[in-house]
Amino acid sequence: MWYFTWILGLSVAVLFAVVNAVWLEVQDDNDWHDEHLQNDALEALNNVKLSD
Repeated sequence: MWYFTWILGLSVAVLFAVVNAVWLEVQDDNDWHDEHLQNDALEALNNVKLSD
């Protein structure tokens, strides 16, 4: 019966690795998205200042 514990432990480790990889991808995408939103906002602000 020890093999059930071993299989369960291995499955949990693999699940943790997959969830961690997905979380890191989402965080990286959020950072990229926030950076582009900030750049777009600054660009729009500069365009407003130039047209006044």
